[in-house]
Amino acid sequence: MCSRVGCEGQTLKAPDYLRDLEKFGSVYLPKWCEGLSLQDAGATIGKVLNVQELWPGAAVPTVQRLEAREPAAGSGRRYSDIYGRKRFPFHTDLAQWAIPPRYLLLRCVNGAVGVRTGVLDAAYFINIFGRAGAKRALFRSRNPISSISSGGILPLLEDKGGREIFRWDPEFLLPANASAAEVRDKIIKGELSFINQAEYFSLLQPNDALVIDNWRYLHCRTEVPGDAERVIERIYLTEFHG
Repeated sequence: MCSRVGCEGQTLKAPDYLRDLEKFGSVYLPKWCEGLSLQDAGATIGKVLNVQELWPGAAVPTVQRLEAREPAAGSGRRYSDIYGRKRFPFHTDLAQWAIPPRYLLLRCVNGAVGVRTGVLDAAYFINIFGRAGAKRALFRSRNPISSISSGGILPLLEDKGGREIFRWDPEFLLPANASAAEVRDKIIKGELSFINQAEYFSLLQPNDALVIDNWRYLHCRTEVPGDAERVIERIYLTEFHG
């Protein structure tokens, strides 16, 4: 049945995925939309963010191919460059943007046994720091290189059009005040304690997919074994049909 886990090989009906995203912050879709490209599959459920159109000249494709590999010396533009095959810390994607993408959609090209994607409710951190404390923690982008990568102040928690946005990235956000420095220190030092608070998904078979609410949930990736050739594709969605 289509509830916490989507029906294998099928697209979801709007009430199903919207309900689950609101309740759980993610939807797992085994063997989803086989025969369709990820961009076309994403278009069946929502509006795909055209990164090339929004961020011209950045050489970031709309469909991004994420491959486990060794760290790239002297480069730090991507998590794979920084962490290589080691575990990725909890973060929200493109937290340095003025308005980060609403949803991210991951789909397996080639899976790796034992590698999982963890999803963690931002409410866990909001309960630690308090809603007012989270809003007082102000960050700035490490590399404000475009009009969508904000060069201004980025609150850990803020209101946008009646919705709250929680943003966090230990690499691409820098503290802009003392509250943010304290928050950063506590999150980084407590990273390992968050592991058991997350829900984990294995994108193992081709076309296994996972949708994550990027405004309300953080995600991580567990370590990738040295002999594994894990490949995941990613797109962003600005909204869902429904």
